[in-house]
Formats: sequence, structure tokens, C-alpha cells
Amino acid sequence: MVPSCISKRFYLTIPIVFSIQYLPRISSRVLLQLNGKERTWPIHCLVQGNSVGFSSGWKEFAQYNQLNVGDVCIFEMLEAQEGVLMVVHINKIQKIMPPWL
Repeated sequence: MVPSCISKRFYLTIPIVFSIQYLPRISSRVLLQLNGKERTWPIHCLVQGNSVGFSSGWKEFAQYNQLNVGDVCIFEMLEAQEGVLMVVHINKIQKIMPPWL
């Protein structure tokens, strides 16, 4: 994660190549679900020209899961009866202390 994804703006930009192949070309709702959990978060997937990103709802997801700069989220697309469902695998950054501390 970069700072704009987890503070102030809370906006996650989606790579255009991925969005063209897998996401609707109009603004729509996406459901995010943590790997192995039942809870889902409705996220607004905002499409503006060639720019696509997660906006409304992303802040709640990021804060609930305590995402930090450097954390990595892997989004796994799943078949959904309606709309888009992504299972999210979160890899937290490891804070390694220098050996002299």
C-alpha cells in the first residue's frame, strides 16, 4: 500500500489493464471479502475515463484491517451471482528491528 490508499484520500487505483479485462467499464459496486472470513465490504469501484479505483467503502476496509504503507493486498476474483466478488489476501509488512537494538 502507498500512503494515498490508507490515509486522507483512501483511494486505491486499479491498474487499467486489469480493470479492462475483469471489471465493468462503468462505476459499480464490488464486494471485498477477507480470505477465510465471511464478512464482506461493499466498495464503490469508480470509473472515470481511463482511471479506475476503489473509493467509498475502501476507507472502512483499510482501517478495519489496519493496512499500513508497504502492506500487500492480493485480490482474487471469484464467481458471483451478481456483480464482482474479490477475496483479499493481506500480506502485512514485517517490521524488522536492527540487530543493535
